[in-house]
Amino acid sequence: MPAHWPLWLRRLMQATTTYFAQSYELIRQRTAGNASPLKRVLAERDDALLDAALLRREIGVLRRNRARLPHERRPHYAPEDRREILQIMRLRGWSFKKTAKRFVLHRNTVAAWQRAWAGKKKIGLFFGRVPWNRIADGIRWAVHEIRSLVPEPEFGTRTIVMHLIRCGIRISRSTVQRILREKRPARPARRTTTSQLVAPAAPFFVLRPPTTNHTWHLDLTTFEFLFVRFYVAAVIDGFSRRLLALKVFPDAPRTAGILRMLRHTIAGYGAPRYLVTDHGCQFQHRFKDALKARFGITLVKGRLQSHHTNGKVERFFRTLKWWQRMKLLFVSEKSISEETRCFQKLVQHPATDVDSGDAHSRGSVERNRPR
Repeated sequence: MPAHWPLWLRRLMQATTTYFAQSYELIRQRTAGNASPLKRVLAERDDALLDAALLRREIGVLRRNRARLPHERRPHYAPEDRREILQIMRLRGWSFKKTAKRFVLHRNTVAAWQRAWAGKKKIGLFFGRVPWNRIADGIRWAVHEIRSLVPEPEFGTRTIVMHLIRCGIRISRSTVQRILREKRPARPARRTTTSQLVAPAAPFFVLRPPTTNHTWHLDLTTFEFLFVRFYVAAVIDGFSRRLLALKVFPDAPRTAGILRMLRHTIAGYGAPRYLVTDHGCQFQHRFKDALKARFGITLVKGRLQSHHTNGKVERFFRTLKWWQRMKLLFVSEKSISEETRCFQKLVQHPATDVDSGDAHSRGSVERNRPR
């Protein structure tokens, strides 16, 4: 969209495209579950074409970003990537000029790689440099120590190599001669015996709690429809993955609002030991101090740009988003609050929508209840 377009027009375009994309996605989902094999094949073909189009756009962005850099600042291709480029050029039947254009290279560079591969020269361009066989400092010290203890010429390097090989050390005579020409390394430190080591504590993982009500996950997401945006906060138990709280906010919630939601949740389920969140503005020092002082909860934050730490609640938001797409008539806070309450009851008590005589459903509800 052009930059000079007003903000309301850009939001309208974004909301319209999102609405049509979600509607088309729902139709494709129904087609993928159709009983006709021909319709399922057509749906799979549409998915493959969409993925190919998105991949072409992604590669185009990366290629343009690399082309904007000066030649001296462009990153070098790894040796295995050079082999891949030559192989793709052969499979595609491209020329040097087209290959250089596709991978943002100079034509002479691709030609030089091809000459090096065909002439079996500069093989390090494709397989990397051959690593040197580095000998540990302890073996170097042992060779110097043997020479100092037995300086007689009859006990030469061949005898030293023979005794080292008998001890299970693979070493050659030339290596021993090179070590003796080097400076003697410092004496290696003595290793601590097993009896002197303190037994480490059993490992503990916050993301794998042993029981329910031990670790909670808290995060926020948004619902958008045209110019309306709502914020939704959810609390998930880390052991049973049960939904403990789900609240809708008309605007971005503050720390006080999140603390009130947690207070009501703790009143119903008890306080956990750990609370896992991201680095949002609501979860800063004030929030951390309030959790520790009021409820005795330790706040745990995941790494930046790392969503797997709070992945359980992110997976729940995925289900919530799918459900929200079926309810495209959210235009007020009251309506979306009522719908989220119905969704919360459906998630927490799934046995109400199935046959009451289904023992398996009752068992799943019993397992999801906090202990």
